[in-house]
Amino acid sequence: MNIKNNNGIPVILKDLRSFFIKFFYMLSSEFTHYKDEFILYIEKYVELNKFYKIHKELDKIHNKSILIFHHNFGGGADKFLKEIVDNDKIHNYLIIHYNGNRKKYVITVLIKNFDLQKYEFKELDELSLLLKNVLLEEIIINELVSYTDIYTILQYMVNLKKELDVKLTFFVHDYFSVCPSYNLMYNDYNFCGICSPPDLRCLKDNKHVIKKYKSYDIQTWRNNWNLFFKSIDDIVVFSESSKNILTTAYPELNNRKIIVKPHTVSYIRKAAIDNNHINLTIGFIGHISKIKGSTIIMEMQRIIDSKKMNIKLVLVGILEKGIESDSLKITGKYKIGDLVDLVEENCIDIIFIPSVCPETFSYATEEAIQMGLPVAVFNLGAPAERVKRYNKGIIIDQIDAEYSLKKINNYYLKYLNSSTW
Repeated sequence: MNIKNNNGIPVILKDLRSFFIKFFYMLSSEFTHYKDEFILYIEKYVELNKFYKIHKELDKIHNKSILIFHHNFGGGADKFLKEIVDNDKIHNYLIIHYNGNRKKYVITVLIKNFDLQKYEFKELDELSLLLKNVLLEEIIINELVSYTDIYTILQYMVNLKKELDVKLTFFVHDYFSVCPSYNLMYNDYNFCGICSPPDLRCLKDNKHVIKKYKSYDIQTWRNNWNLFFKSIDDIVVFSESSKNILTTAYPELNNRKIIVKPHTVSYIRKAAIDNNHINLTIGFIGHISKIKGSTIIMEMQRIIDSKKMNIKLVLVGILEKGIESDSLKITGKYKIGDLVDLVEENCIDIIFIPSVCPETFSYATEEAIQMGLPVAVFNLGAPAERVKRYNKGIIIDQIDAEYSLKKINNYYLKYLNSSTW
């Protein structure tokens, strides 16, 4: 929307002046028909003027912009988004997320060489007002977990793509598009197997499904996502595993739309570990929740303590609901630049990624591989896909703490004196 005349004066302000003249006439009973028109005009002015500062800056620089739908939960998707923005010196970014507590959309506007701006609004129509004066190049769906009325959101993005004639890209950071249980977990913390054909009872009873999504029907869910996928340009996945899960849920999906593009982890150096010791030290890295394997770690801890095994566990990170013991050390939160130093200081021999869900990538797995250490994972998702190709990889076929300890210890004893360690 062009809100300036040839002199650079906001047209709406000029029009408002003439409208005030009409307003004075409204005081006369002969011109009462102006009243409703005046109120509507003021409302329009207030809506547009909210974005006037942003529109003014965008008019100056003429850079194209990218609109990103995201959440504010952190994690790998957040890390990925930060990398995109930090490495792009050309585009402006409009990043939107839904604040469930405030029941409002929050949009962060990042314009090169301009102060960060934030806006809140209740309806997506206000986003359309902002976009009317934006030279948009692409719409990216980075995350939709937390948004309400998902079907409306999907249709809005398709309509926006058509209206603005821009590229629409979808990044698969989780399996929300497959199921509202976006880690594909059921109540027993086991991988649900994608439910193909869908189990119509699952969502209502599944404790991993956010309350606002429990009323959805899985068949309707997939029908709506299937229509959405037909309208978008690219689907970017970070592993072949994700591609397989997606095409299992959506057999009609056009494979030419799917781009397999693993994340790049270039910030980790090789670890120098002194293996001249007898006792095995198993390391874990990251923030370990239940789906990331906290129960497995605590059970390993219990077994080692009760059997007085000569095995040490070291978590470089945080363990939800876990406490230290003679067998388990927890370093706490760390900076990524300190990760390898902490691994070396604690003489970690093998890294175990105990995630019990099929991850779409797993930065922790790639970081462990880049350190050059043996890496153990369960036979699930993207971590298993990469570890199977790694010459120091350990695939654990049973999601069980005691079995995992045995498998990792056997590997350690076998290769302890090997030149391939």
